[in-house]
Amino acid sequence: MTPISGTVIDISENRDTQSCESLINNTFTEKTIEKVKTISMDMWKPFMNTAKKLLSSSKIIHDRFHLVKYLNEAIDKVRKREVKQHEELKETRFVFLKYPENLTEKQRITFEEKAKANYEINRAWQVKE
Repeated sequence: MTPISGTVIDISENRDTQSCESLINNTFTEKTIEKVKTISMDMWKPFMNTAKKLLSSSKIIHDRFHLVKYLNEAIDKVRKREVKQHEELKETRFVFLKYPENLTEKQRITFEEKAKANYEINRAWQVKE
């Protein structure tokens, strides 16, 4: 069998454990399951649990879109909490969520000013980067 790489092999209508198990069991034989080395998916629990159960020898790779989304949500949560203590962090949401190359000049200056201070948001942003 020729290895299939970077290809969608099948899809399922629902996002639950039963659908995931059916998808894997109806798509692969026991022999081909052993050959699956990596699986790309978002962080939906039924997907991860089913993959760990039925494709236990495979490595799970989470897609970049969802990783960045969750990291940005965490950064914004830190910013919202910290803005209550530091008024100067108001209106800085997009300063910490945009890619640095997409910042306006005003946002870049604000980012550089805030980056010099000892805010939790700075540490959260550094972890993301």
